[in-house]
Amino acid sequence: MELDANILITGANGVLGHGLWHALQAQGYCHFLCPTRQELNALNRQQVDDFFAHHRPHYVFHLASLVFGLQGNMENQLNAIATNTLINQHLLLTCQRYPVRKIFFASTVAGYGYPYHSLPLTEPYFFSGAPHSGEYGYGMAKRHALGYLEILRREYDIDYCYGIFTNLFGPNNRFDIHCVHVIPSLIEKAAASIRREDRCLPVWGRLETSRDFMFSKEAGAAVLHAFLHGSGMINIASGYESTLAQVVAAINLCYQSRLNIVWDADAPRSVDISHLRALGYHPSSNLNDAIAKTVDWHRQNTDRIRK
Repeated sequence: MELDANILITGANGVLGHGLWHALQAQGYCHFLCPTRQELNALNRQQVDDFFAHHRPHYVFHLASLVFGLQGNMENQLNAIATNTLINQHLLLTCQRYPVRKIFFASTVAGYGYPYHSLPLTEPYFFSGAPHSGEYGYGMAKRHALGYLEILRREYDIDYCYGIFTNLFGPNNRFDIHCVHVIPSLIEKAAASIRREDRCLPVWGRLETSRDFMFSKEAGAAVLHAFLHGSGMINIASGYESTLAQVVAAINLCYQSRLNIVWDADAPRSVDISHLRALGYHPSSNLNDAIAKTVDWHRQNTDRIRK
């Protein structure tokens, strides 16, 4: 990708967009198109068409989507599939009308068939069964976009990288107790409990429940590396399992261990990143440091927190 190329990032103000923007800047890229929702409403096909006609992006990092998190996805199935399908359709069809050179698409491990064929999750088994019923709408919308990308590559010679993401967290996250991913939800709950002075932090899961969590700046660097060196479906994750007990302990440490933890039940999910490592990228973020940076950002940006 040329350093002077016009690079469109949809969803640039989100947690992944924040990490990708830093990665691109660090590599010397300088021509960014980072429209707000008011400047580029992906639900409005004409507005998307006008934006492309005017700005003519060379490369597209399509990160924008309607995201709820596990609980939110369970409660908004129809909205998740309908809205995300329209967003993806408008963006991807426009990439053909005003041909771009390559597309990055942000997908999710929620798209993997469930029950899982095997753990850790590996790309060849992405379509082995339907997504988990709780995230069916969101997962199917992400799967559907792959059909567009395959046709764009086969018939229009527009290459793509389809990143399958684990649980992300970091600055610019959406900190909503009910409709976000694990770590930002817990950080918001922890901050609220400190404000209430009851110090009670409810956690959905068991101490030993494990997940792969990835810091946003690490994820952004991985996106750029995968885009520059790879093609097709690529798992993007830290490659390390962290238990909920470790996550909660790291958050509690940021509050001088003053939180009282209350546990509920859940199940584990791990992600294989051998494909990403084969491309030469090796995640290196430390969970405690990354959570501390996220909590610090949350404290210092109370007026900017998205919910």
